[in-house]
Amino acid sequence: MPDDNVSPQDYKQLVQKLKEIEVLKKELELYHNQLEKLVRERTIELEEANTQLQSEINERKAAENELWRLNIEINQIFNVSIPICLIDQNFNMIQVNETSQALAYPALLAL
Repeated sequence: MPDDNVSPQDYKQLVQKLKEIEVLKKELELYHNQLEKLVRERTIELEEANTQLQSEINERKAAENELWRLNIEINQIFNVSIPICLIDQNFNMIQVNETSQALAYPALLAL
């Protein structure tokens, strides 16, 4: 039962305030839903970016492994029993293999 001390004007104001509260609750729920939607969208974007980065990491690791494998293969080819000497366009020695070193070392000592 309504309080007898509440005037009709007070009652109307109370009803109006309750309506305003309901409107605010609905607005708050809308904002909350929009925020959750944004969080879901951003999470998807971050997951996609993470997947892309992981893919790039895997590609780089594979390239690095291939580079190591080729380096080992080149060294194996380079260090055969045939003397090999790499020179630049000015005929400066860049690299010689062990066989060339073994052949050249006694000759250099004789100089």
